[in-house]
Amino acid sequence: MVPPIGKYYDKPKARDPAGIWGHPETPGEIVYLLQSEKQNWPNFCAAQVTGPGLGNLVSYRGACHLVFHAHNPGQTSGGGQGRWVWLCPVIVNFMNPMTAWLKPMLPATKN
Repeated sequence: MVPPIGKYYDKPKARDPAGIWGHPETPGEIVYLLQSEKQNWPNFCAAQVTGPGLGNLVSYRGACHLVFHAHNPGQTSGGGQGRWVWLCPVIVNFMNPMTAWLKPMLPATKN
């Protein structure tokens, strides 16, 4: 669905009074579905994948999944090399606040 002319999509945002993203005066910082930059921010996933991006929600085997590209944990290489396509189940619950409508179910990591 396209927003009306002159309007924009709403991005889910949360207050960041601790300045985790470095801008405590900002009224809200984006809550990404997956992010590997800030360990203390929601949906941190660097133990599972690094640099997730360009996700799409798809129905696969009767369930909602996120398809996205990312590096293996700890990898960062330029030019798109070493990026893989990932498939991650997602729980959808529109009764939650907008910042928690979608919850990616990444596998737990081994310690």
